Amino acid sequence: MFFHEGGCLTVRAGDVVLYDTRRSYLFGFPTRMRQLLMDIPREIFAERCAHAELSAPVLDLVRSLTAPRLGGTSARLAMARSYIDRHLSRVFAPTGVTPARHILEQRLARAHEQLGDPGSRQLTVAEIAHRWGFAGQAHFTRVYRGRYGRTPGAARPR
Repeated sequence: MFFHEGGCLTVRAGDVVLYDTRRSYLFGFPTRMRQLLMDIPREIFAERCAHAELSAPVLDLVRSLTAPRLGGTSARLAMARSYIDRHLSRVFAPTGVTPARHILEQRLARAHEQLGDPGSRQLTVAEIAHRWGFAGQAHFTRVYRGRYGRTPGAARPR
């Protein structure tokens, strides 16, 4: 899942997400997943990609920037992953909440809001669960009940 000020985006294997790091965002995955994050300087992006259909130029730019740096080894990626994990742990330590728990709570809160929204009555509980990154309705119901003390169906407006 990719959370940003405009909402939430379900991210699948092979997807490319382009975002402005000056704005708030948060990634979260319900299962184990690997990701490659790149910071592309604004000037380079503007020069190479700004006036074209984004998919091909962005992928070409990503390939050209990663090839010389990765050197065909996974050691650098593992080092970067380890750094990110340690950094997130330090950031979240004062809150007493793990990054994974924070992401889960955010997803639950958004699903809870949508379940209570009369404008979302046409959506099933399963559709809302999927929309907020839960792989299955059973898992969603279990964590929802644990957080809110009732089933998602009971939270729907009558």
